[in-house]
Amino acid sequence: MGESADQRIARLRSACGCRESFLAMAAAVGAYTGYAVLFDPVSSSLLHRILVGFGIGLAAAVVGKLAAILWARYQLTHLLGQRA
Repeated sequence: MGESADQRIARLRSACGCRESFLAMAAAVGAYTGYAVLFDPVSSSLLHRILVGFGIGLAAAVVGKLAAILWARYQLTHLLGQRA
């Protein structure tokens, strides 16, 4: 059985984007690590690569979190518009 409209509203109101943030960060860091290992093996120092990887992961996490929150707000607005 699916969730009721009230349950869906409660879920959308409390959306935080943590899962999406983690997935975006993991994908970005994984892609950067693959790039750094395969295509850029010696052109920069290890510290530089770690800092760039950290920055890419942080940026991806922020984008993933914002996208998930905005999507939940859009769905909530649409759902509440249907109920009125």
